Amino acid sequence: MPDQDRPTSRAPEDVRPAARVVLAPAAGAVVEGRSFAPEDVREALRDHPVSAGELVEAPVARIGAESAPTDVRLQVVATTPGGRVQVDDETRIEMQGVPLTSLTPGLDAIYDDVRTLRPMLAQIREMIELPLREPDMYRRLGIRPPRGVLVRGAPLSGARRLTRAVAADIGAKLLLISGAELNALDITEAERRLDEMFDAASGPDPCLIVISDLDQVARRRDWTMTDAERRLGARFVSRLDALDPDARVVVVGLTSRPDALDEQIRRQGRLDREIVNSAPNPAARREFLTIGLAHSPLAEDVDLDELTHFTWGYSIGDLSAFVREAALHAIHRACPDDKPGPGPMVIAREDFLEAMKRVKPSALHEVVVQAPAVKWDDIGADETAKDRLRKGIVLPLTRPDALARLGVRPPRGFLLFGPPGNGKSMMAAAAACEAGANFLSAGVSELLSTGRQVPDLIANLFARAREVAPALIYIDEVDRLTNPVAAGVEDPNAARHGLNALLAELDALVQTPGIVVVGATARAAILERDLLHSGRLEELVYVPAPDVDARRHILEIATRHVPLAEDVDLRAVAEQTERFTGTDLRDLVRAAGLTALHRSIDAETIDAGCFEVALREVRPSVTEDMESAYEETALTLKQEPARRPTIGFAVPTSQRVDPTAK
Repeated sequence: MPDQDRPTSRAPEDVRPAARVVLAPAAGAVVEGRSFAPEDVREALRDHPVSAGELVEAPVARIGAESAPTDVRLQVVATTPGGRVQVDDETRIEMQGVPLTSLTPGLDAIYDDVRTLRPMLAQIREMIELPLREPDMYRRLGIRPPRGVLVRGAPLSGARRLTRAVAADIGAKLLLISGAELNALDITEAERRLDEMFDAASGPDPCLIVISDLDQVARRRDWTMTDAERRLGARFVSRLDALDPDARVVVVGLTSRPDALDEQIRRQGRLDREIVNSAPNPAARREFLTIGLAHSPLAEDVDLDELTHFTWGYSIGDLSAFVREAALHAIHRACPDDKPGPGPMVIAREDFLEAMKRVKPSALHEVVVQAPAVKWDDIGADETAKDRLRKGIVLPLTRPDALARLGVRPPRGFLLFGPPGNGKSMMAAAAACEAGANFLSAGVSELLSTGRQVPDLIANLFARAREVAPALIYIDEVDRLTNPVAAGVEDPNAARHGLNALLAELDALVQTPGIVVVGATARAAILERDLLHSGRLEELVYVPAPDVDARRHILEIATRHVPLAEDVDLRAVAEQTERFTGTDLRDLVRAAGLTALHRSIDAETIDAGCFEVALREVRPSVTEDMESAYEETALTLKQEPARRPTIGFAVPTSQRVDPTAK
């Protein structure tokens, strides 16, 4: 549909019925293999005034495809009569088949085909198009048009190509420069290149300056920097501030490391608007793989849904490299001696598995948001713990109006504690899934091992959650932050700084509804009690070792795709596995399978005898003493202070010496 928010100086009475509207694909629109239905286009434009030169969107179907049509950006070439017209039932729609400028089909076709990138594209248009097209609007209101936009997120996610497409749409001059390239140059040459770029942007024509790897140009001051880096950052800021207020220029900075940026870059009048470019979700990855492999011969064992699951955390660039590596491996497999082999050349499942070894997801180092697909039936855990999460997480996120009606404040934080391997992370994911919330997961061990500032990583995690709320933040091994000495953390100071940042973020959640934080630990006794205060991780949920019914359910899930003999009674196995955790039970099934193969490599089923052998080999990871200690902790967690590790030697009472004795 047309851009209704775009201002126009014409009065409503100037709009006349359209007898004829001529359209053409706009710059960046992908039209190869698509068919335009005039009635669909007419319906999309109905009751929306248009004029020559405007950009609109209309549904377009793929030739021979059964999927629903997708919107493609079009440009109004001409209208009859001229001026501003309105499309109705009598309007004749004509399409010009040659696009003004088109992207390469296939893997590069992400402008209009990958629909899940459109939210970011819409933000870029809002922050760039209007200041470049209509700067007088801002001046009439007595304010300065926006000068800069910061796009942050996972690398290789298509942000640079989208800015190029937007510049082509609005007919703006595009100036591209790499921060890494500038940083590698001599400082005098780097300053000269920077000055040339800003000088080229001066003039009456609209101009878009795009700087990739901005963190290489304007690095934060408290990090180790050379004099050349300081000079380069100061020159960039000075040129940004010196832009002519009347110039139609917008500066876009791209970075995958926002924590490395100098804070002065984000001040008002500079890059004060931000766009988060997150990694593609499963629907986006599935669609991109469909487009990228549309013209590739695939073997029958290739399942795009499986590839979508395998490529968790992959950016658009990662997916492009993933498809390319799979194709190259297929070529090498079909031509072992540099000569084509017999039979057709296809890309098989093994080629994609090999490509996964070479292409790693670049977004894993960023905050990755997922819509979890874990259901309560997929996990076997304590029913009481499940009910606590349903009542404390699912209900407040799905029916906040009900809690507001009774004046009840929803809990903002939960602590899941209990023996390891009991499915605490899966329970949190299942709660997020049922509540329809986004799931953000971070492990303290991972945060401490990145080599980056832990408080910045925690702040980035919570900032991302605010942008995609409703959201559930899951933090594993939270005890490593609260008591780093007892948890064996190498850098206790980094952990303590991280704890302070976590406490500050938890306290700030009172102003942000729709976000729940779930911490998990297997060592609740050493937690700092400040973390358990009201408004923080206030709800304590003990996740014990599964009972017999839960163990049977876990065994049923673990053997869902395992051929069992008729003499296997999972109920009987569950009764013999007291204090077994979910991980222990999965190990038991694996040990039974290995026993069956050890007896006969041609075995087709696992019988009860294999489970009897496995029961003698696999021991429960929870002892009676551990179970008693966890139950005691569950009763006294908030009443007792955190337990501290003993340092030095313990001296028997009878041998202690009173230091005051003479």
